[in-house]
Amino acid sequence: MIQRFARRAPGIPSPAPRRVFAHAFEALEPRQLWSASAAPEEVLFQDVGVGGGELFNVSEPLYVSVAPFGNSADVDNIDTYDQVYDQTAGPLRTQIRMEPADDFNGPLDVFGMPTMAGKVMVFDVRPLNAEDIFDFGYAKTYFYNPGTPYNPADDEENPGIVPTNLHIDLSYGSFERFTSVTPQGAPGPTLAHNPFIGPDPALKLDPSAPPDDTPGVTMAYGDKSFTGSFLLDTGGQVSLLSQHGAAALGVEYAPDTLGTDQPRLVDASGNAIPDQFALEIGGIGGSTVIAGFYLDSTTVQTEEGTPIRYLSDPVLVLDITIADPLTNEELTLDGVFGVNHLITSFDPETFNINSGPYDWLTFDEPRGVLGVNMIGLDSAPPAGTTLDIEGVQLTAAEFLRVNALVRYTPDGEPVVASADGFESFNIQGILDTGASGVLLSLETAEGLGLAKATYAPPEGVVARHVFYNNSSFDDHNAAASAADDGAIAANKHALLPGDPATFDNVSSYSKGINGVMIDLAGLPAGATPTAADFTFKVGKSATTGTWTAAPPPTSVTVRPGEGQAGTDRVTVTFADGAIKNTWLQVTVKADATTGLAAPDVFYFGNLIGETGGTGGAPAAGNLAVNALDLGAVKRALNAASPVAGLLDFDRDGRVNALDLGAIKANLNRTLELITPVAAALAGTSQPATTSITREILE
Repeated sequence: MIQRFARRAPGIPSPAPRRVFAHAFEALEPRQLWSASAAPEEVLFQDVGVGGGELFNVSEPLYVSVAPFGNSADVDNIDTYDQVYDQTAGPLRTQIRMEPADDFNGPLDVFGMPTMAGKVMVFDVRPLNAEDIFDFGYAKTYFYNPGTPYNPADDEENPGIVPTNLHIDLSYGSFERFTSVTPQGAPGPTLAHNPFIGPDPALKLDPSAPPDDTPGVTMAYGDKSFTGSFLLDTGGQVSLLSQHGAAALGVEYAPDTLGTDQPRLVDASGNAIPDQFALEIGGIGGSTVIAGFYLDSTTVQTEEGTPIRYLSDPVLVLDITIADPLTNEELTLDGVFGVNHLITSFDPETFNINSGPYDWLTFDEPRGVLGVNMIGLDSAPPAGTTLDIEGVQLTAAEFLRVNALVRYTPDGEPVVASADGFESFNIQGILDTGASGVLLSLETAEGLGLAKATYAPPEGVVARHVFYNNSSFDDHNAAASAADDGAIAANKHALLPGDPATFDNVSSYSKGINGVMIDLAGLPAGATPTAADFTFKVGKSATTGTWTAAPPPTSVTVRPGEGQAGTDRVTVTFADGAIKNTWLQVTVKADATTGLAAPDVFYFGNLIGETGGTGGAPAAGNLAVNALDLGAVKRALNAASPVAGLLDFDRDGRVNALDLGAIKANLNRTLELITPVAAALAGTSQPATTSITREILE
């Protein structure tokens, strides 16, 4: 979420007040796609910010490398860039703006959470705390690997991870289910989770989710208070409170004023809220005018037990709502904790400017902790002592920035922009924890000659899955249903002809292989595959020609449009225990029902009690259930286990005595790691790469 202030005076009409934004995620494994004959379409991603909705192009896969910002690093030197840009993320797809930047926002390049994954960000905000406005500098930004030691002797250039005296716990919210990408099935931009001060807000839509006790943000006004989960947004210059949060404080918009250029806040009796203000903010989707008021206080809890309380704290009232396009469920965020609370801030009407309360900030992404070093706090106060901060103004005086470059391979040369005889690869962007992805302006993308992705729907077999039928992950239902999708073994992949088998192709389910799924694209109209459209064989040796017919399936069902990329999902079930400790070969026939031009063949194996890497490497080309597997289960007894767990053989969601029994019953059993011969499948179709193509931006 990127915000930039403009002015208090009304002017530009606002779009609709309710904001809905969507995110995209990687939907297809390249191995599972077939080249398509349909004409490719431009991939479009729908996103919404404080200014409304906006469509973006999506880039081809790129690598983003970052360098410090604000120190003396030579960030645009082609001879030394590899030493300066020493942290790289990718491959990732970026959002690319489709329209030129407007005069209000200007070109914005935003580097969000995918660039911060696994790293610790350190911000030296001392240059923003100058007493004279003319002495202001830029905050310095550094990226470090976890565990990098503090280097106080060089804190102006390379400080390492600076210790801070206060720490705020964070949760993470992932919004992958709130997706909107066209055409259907196309890979959208790469997204990552976002940090929240408070519980993961997405848990509100999942009644079975485990509790999240991350302390939230508490806002007080008069005799009322509201505690919620607030997005930590280093790209947000202002802080936001939802309408439901404001209502809990007795504040609401006057009728028919929200969505106009003169919004007003009133109390429950219709009286105007004193000292309120209106501000035009902009970002994704354009700009809008919203109203705000001064809270009595905003309180944030710390790990040290010493709450931080911001007094007379300005906040704007705006809803940010995310919507699931499949279920139409909506979730409105409680609010946004902007960077105006963390660095020097000012009032855009009076130009009153106040230094920030901290000199160093750290964001430890792996641990989920925001570190703040409060100026003047030389020793830890007693637990329970409230630390009051006064003087926070409406907007942050600056952004937290980063130097970045893009390249096509992890160690390739940077993509260079050339104009008027000048060349540069450096992108000075905003480092934004409130952004789920990376957003490039049209100006940057065109200057670098970046490509945008196009996509054609896949044809044929798009995906192949094994799932744990009749387990706790499909509600112990032996019949085929949509619940089976929750029992898919996401860490297991079909073995394809010509490839050597690994444990990734073998399940250890105690009921054997009792469910497979095939996602088919391009089924002829009205066609419904049955068992007659498949051949199933079982065997244990690499000589697949000697294998015998498998037990017949108990059912073959089709769920149109519910497979990967909107394909038709064919679910095949077998009796529990009918296919165990062996390999299963599945052949999808090429006939009038499947619409395939050539048969598709794949394999899954089963060895009950095998734990893969946990139980030791395979010997002599075999997987074997042995004492190492038994020991691994004993050490994990009574632990909860997800669907991809390695030690829960009966898939009841826990590692328990039943799993010990499964190992003991299968001790010393082996399964050969075969390599199916591709030549034996002459005439069958072969897997191809994705149908994503490149088109240079015009």
